[in-house]
Amino acid sequence: MVNLTRKQVLAKTSGAPPSNEDVEGTLSTANSDADPFGFRGGIRTDEELTVLRQRKKGKPLENYHRKQNEVRSSLVQTVRP
Repeated sequence: MVNLTRKQVLAKTSGAPPSNEDVEGTLSTANSDADPFGFRGGIRTDEELTVLRQRKKGKPLENYHRKQNEVRSSLVQTVRP
């Protein structure tokens, strides 16, 4: 069994040559507005939801995306005690 580092595994699966850049070290945890998983980019606007609703079978699709917006919004909110 061969033990590979995480960087080596990622390089092998991505098809890209391994780099010397430390990706994990570049993430900033000090910024409370950070969205490392990109949840904000997945939130649909009201205009997008209106267009979805106008499609055939659009109402269930709109409802699904509204629920997803709620989930994503709750994930990017800052947790304060």
